[in-house]
Amino acid sequence: MIKKFLFIILLFPLTFIFCDLIELSDIIIPEHTPIGYLVVKLNTSSINQRYSYRFVNNNNREIQQYFSLNSTTGELRIVIDIDRELICLQRHIECKFLLKIFELYHEKLYHIPIIIDDINDHQPIFPYKTSYIELHISENSLPYQSKLFIQQAYDYDYMDNQNQLKYQLKNFDENFPFILEINDDLSNRLVLLLIEILDREIIDSYNCTLYVTDTNEHYTELFIKIIIDDVNDQSPIRTNIPLRIITNGIPNEKLETLFLKEAIQSNMIELKGHRAVGGIRISLYNGVTLEETNQLLNFMRTFQTNNS
Repeated sequence: MIKKFLFIILLFPLTFIFCDLIELSDIIIPEHTPIGYLVVKLNTSSINQRYSYRFVNNNNREIQQYFSLNSTTGELRIVIDIDRELICLQRHIECKFLLKIFELYHEKLYHIPIIIDDINDHQPIFPYKTSYIELHISENSLPYQSKLFIQQAYDYDYMDNQNQLKYQLKNFDENFPFILEINDDLSNRLVLLLIEILDREIIDSYNCTLYVTDTNEHYTELFIKIIIDDVNDQSPIRTNIPLRIITNGIPNEKLETLFLKEAIQSNMIELKGHRAVGGIRISLYNGVTLEETNQLLNFMRTFQTNNS
């Protein structure tokens, strides 16, 4: 009895070696095809013979669970709803699997290529927690040089992630001073480009709605509020920051006090790092723009000239 059992175990691998291989053409199944749909019938013979069809053990179990196989007729049917985005989340080109079925009595091995076709059943999504965002821009920002960046939307549908999403600004305020551009760098971000001079005393904020639409007219809205920051609203430089003005090798507290006083009057803001002009060396915090950095450097040069 033991010898017979061992013989059967060894027989199956040998059987696969000498069986007839039948390779079917690709079978394309649209995702969400109705349950019970007949994918293929392997037994098309009208002769009354015995057949026994079985899934091969080394099948992709992830895909095999979506199908049932009639052991007598070889009918392969869908038993679970197929969602391409769930099965092939990491497959950006083709969602394709190979099912293997063995017929025991006639020793035939069937290779059945299954392709899960995408249908447009998802709407695009912006990668923000809510459908409302706020953006900030300084009042003294320069037109055609100042940009606000927005993360691009994405779509779970394969067909809509090949640069097929369309963007459009709508519902924007009168005299809206921005235009929408697609950034060409690798980040592929969206850009609101400033095209007019800002005046916070006239308008302190702007509103618009960004629409993204896929190839099946599914769309999503992103509500945007752009707040204009007044330069005079910025926090002035702290009076307790490290500051040294050296004259003739000796710290000059009088000039240091005067420097801080004039800096506050000029609404100088804090910078990260160290800047030095002549004998003035100052540590500043809270990183800001290059334009504001240059503004501080110019102030330091002027102070140096006026107090030499």
